[in-house]
Amino acid sequence: MRTVVILLLAAFSSLAQPRHLYTHPSCNYSFQYPDGWQVEPDDDAGFPCEVRVRPADHSRSIWIDAGRGDAEAAMSAAYFFREGNAVKVEGRKAQKVTAFPIALGALHGMRANGVLLECEKEPDGGKLCEHDLAYLVQGNRWVNLQGYSHEAALELALKSVAILPPKSVTYVHPTCGYSFEHLTDWVVRADPDEKCGVVLVPKDFEKRLLEEWDVDIDSVYVEAGTGGFEDGAREADFMHVTDLIAEGYGDRVKLGSWVAFGRGASVVEPHAIELHGLRGLRADQIEVGFFHVQGGYAGLGEYSSAFLTNGKRWVVVSGPGHAIDSIDLALSSVALQRQVSPLPKPSS
Repeated sequence: MRTVVILLLAAFSSLAQPRHLYTHPSCNYSFQYPDGWQVEPDDDAGFPCEVRVRPADHSRSIWIDAGRGDAEAAMSAAYFFREGNAVKVEGRKAQKVTAFPIALGALHGMRANGVLLECEKEPDGGKLCEHDLAYLVQGNRWVNLQGYSHEAALELALKSVAILPPKSVTYVHPTCGYSFEHLTDWVVRADPDEKCGVVLVPKDFEKRLLEEWDVDIDSVYVEAGTGGFEDGAREADFMHVTDLIAEGYGDRVKLGSWVAFGRGASVVEPHAIELHGLRGLRADQIEVGFFHVQGGYAGLGEYSSAFLTNGKRWVVVSGPGHAIDSIDLALSSVALQRQVSPLPKPSS
């Protein structure tokens, strides 16, 4: 009985300790941590969303990271893997720990306890300690956590973690009657090639061009026009599969469906989307060629294209896979209003 009482008192004492809320400045997630602990950004540029949480004596650490992707991407980032019908984590000495499902509100994921990894400050191959690893997914974003087993600070972080909506502002086209949201650190520029088109780019676009060897992997294109479903699909560069196309591509396409053709005869079948009373299609991971802004082929990359329509007007959102966050935000917030000037008619 005394042991039970002591454990209960310890638990209540932990809950009663002051807590602090940490919100990552750019990666849109938050969690709570105990008084006396501190949050330190990872100094590895390859992990811009990762933080280290530890007490003042640096005796132990909790690592928390975040990123973009589905459950499979989250699993890989957190070092989980599938083995048959099970999800597992591999520890040292060929240990394999079977994970179990966890859920927190809209977040869901997996957790593995007692994974043998090097203790704090130990070199590779040094003394081993038990660690708990977990990941949580919401939509197409994830957070993963790792720390010592039975660590109260890890449990606090895990139970309080939240994936936050990105900070955004609304853009309303001055004449063409549509609007969408974009990240606060991005700007909207007129598209010189489209009367009702705009280009969405990060504020440091020119700096990013230099970093990417003069290859634009950020620009998101939004345009609008008059027409229904078929018009929107064509403007999004989707093709309706005819008898001739079906014959040429065999069982890779379905007669009567819409497809997006990429480089090297690659084919992506778009999926149906419906938002705010608008409907359309979306295709991701379309393989396309990228070029240097000053000219010259730069290689293959992934591209996304989508459209939404109310049956009379359409909006197309497209851009490179690297800018998927901005594509998602713009597409999910598209709204059609009364236009001031006539929209372009469908292209023939």
